[in-house]
Amino acid sequence: MIELKNSSRSFTWTNNHDQPIFAALDKCFSTLSLNKNILSFVSVKARAVSDHVPLILNLGCQEKKKQNIFRFEKWWLEQPYFKDLVIKVWNTPCVFTDPLDIWQE
Repeated sequence: MIELKNSSRSFTWTNNHDQPIFAALDKCFSTLSLNKNILSFVSVKARAVSDHVPLILNLGCQEKKKQNIFRFEKWWLEQPYFKDLVIKVWNTPCVFTDPLDIWQE
């Protein structure tokens, strides 16, 4: 048996503390014969209630790729460089004029 590595992120659990711990608790294992299917991969879906995330084993069926969803991490606020970075990015010239487009950029 071998572990099929998660293709979408390196961790499946975090403690959500000020100094977070990231761990790969959820695993997917396979026999060697399944691993010969080079189109197979493991991905992670968003967790709902549990501390664990669902792992999806794709055996080669095409999956529509969705854009990564931006998620704000509260521990970013505690980083010493965070406020300076926000000021720098906020003051960077932008080609857009619509406020919503500027925010997205």
